[in-house]
Formats: sequence, structure tokens, C-alpha cells
Amino acid sequence: MHTVRLALKLAWERGSLTYRNRSGAWNRELRTFAVTANAHHGLDRDTATVRLVEAYFDRYGPASLRDATWWSGLAQAAVVNALDRLGRPLTAALTPWSTAALYLFRDRFEEFTRTGTKASPAQVDFLAHEDVALKAYAQTRVRYLGGVGERAAFNQIGEALPAVLVDGRVVGTWSWDARRRAVRCAYHRTGAPPLDREAIRAAAERVTAGLRRGYDDNRVNRAGDPEAPQLIPSATP
Repeated sequence: MHTVRLALKLAWERGSLTYRNRSGAWNRELRTFAVTANAHHGLDRDTATVRLVEAYFDRYGPASLRDATWWSGLAQAAVVNALDRLGRPLTAALTPWSTAALYLFRDRFEEFTRTGTKASPAQVDFLAHEDVALKAYAQTRVRYLGGVGERAAFNQIGEALPAVLVDGRVVGTWSWDARRRAVRCAYHRTGAPPLDREAIRAAAERVTAGLRRGYDDNRVNRAGDPEAPQLIPSATP
């Protein structure tokens, strides 16, 4: 089994296999793998690159070119070429959190301008472990770190911690208390913005209710070992 696990890990890292979690509960896994070419419709490299770069700036802009290269693993020239090929107008923005030029699509900029910002109530978000919102940036991470250090949002090997954000800034972390079946919060003492505890409490209650619905008390997969990998001939969406 150890050899099988290593082979699957290597094939997944090289992109030959795709991973799907077939579990119906968030606190356990049912690991399945399929041949990537069979499970997903293939794209030529140029088309795939353009779509990836567009998805990044559409979801995470404004962002720097260095942010995009770090997130995508592409060379900067490939990112710039993809944006040129895309032909979707860009806007360059200067922000308080970075001296680098940041880019977002013009239609997104206009959407943000029309929407504006609300003074209250506070916007509270509970982000999952390794949440893509925290992993989307490298050069400009300070946008959500504010006055706290990177270890407030990332562990020593660079994994994003389950974070509590208030108005887009990290104020603490959260965890699941299995005994109480509830969310537990821990707040940073320095550098974090003022806490709106009422808004955080309300958000924690909503997250708790949602996690309780998807929680498996048995934590045992009826098909067998929940950690045992399975290789399937194909995977359907």
C-alpha cells in the first residue's frame, strides 16, 4: 500500500491523475483518482493558459504580475502574453498596501466603483484551511494581513490557517470544537482592526449551523478506510 500511495502522489503531482473527494461529509475523505485526460476535457496549452490567467485576475484582481506568476506557476512573459491575447481591457491601480502596479479588468473596476463600500455592519468571513483567498497573493499579502505578521495567517510550512476576517483583514483564527460541535475563535491581540464581536458571533453561529449539517459523527467511511485511495477509470463532474 505504501508503494501505491507514493505512485499516486507522484502521478497527481505530475498531473497524470486527478483527485476527487467523494465523501459526503466535510470531516472525512473518500479519496478517488482518475486519469486526468479521461476525467477532464483537454485544452491546448495556449488556450488553457489564457483561461487560467483570465480566471485569476477576474477573481483576485487587483493583483500584481508577481502575484499572478506565483499563483499560476507561469513565467511573467506567459502571463503578459495571455492578457494580450485575451483582449479584455485592464485597469492599473495603485493601492495603499503595495507600491507595485496592480491590475484588474476594467469591467470589474467599474463594478466595484458602482457598488462602493458599506460602513456597517462589518463584513465577517470565516476562511477554511488553505483557503484560496489567502493563497491568491504573494507580493501583496499585506492587503489582508494589515498590522499582523504572516504567521497570523500561515503556519511554518506556508499553509493558510483557518482565518477570521473582518472587512477583509485577518483578526484571528478559528477551529472546530468536536465536543461542543461548534466553531471556536482565537483573536490576535496586536495589529488587528477593532473587533465587531456581535458580527463575528453571528457569523460563527451561521458557520456552526452549516458545519453541523455536514458533519459525520461516525467519521468512518462505510466503503472502508476513508484514507485508502481508489483508482477509478473516469470521474464525472
